Amino acid sequence: ASESLLPCSNRVDILVTGCEVSLWLAEQFSSDLQKAFPKLRIVSMSSNKLLGIYGQDEINVPAVGFPVSEKSLKLFDAIMIIV
Repeated sequence: ASESLLPCSNRVDILVTGCEVSLWLAEQFSSDLQKAFPKLRIVSMSSNKLLGIYGQDEINVPAVGFPVSEKSLKLFDAIMIIV
């Protein structure tokens, strides 16, 4: 098996993102999706937080005080859904 497909505690299969009301909808959708596919790791996160962490190289903003950083989630090959 490919090393990228091996189980990993910080690997994300599906990332769902949105902003304000869309974020609430994204979180609810993630919850429903997780119930339907319990073996997948599904994460919902604010699009503003994602842009701050993974945005442009010159303008990235560290997410101080948040449990998420560039190194905390493995997003390689993750499916991203923008609500």
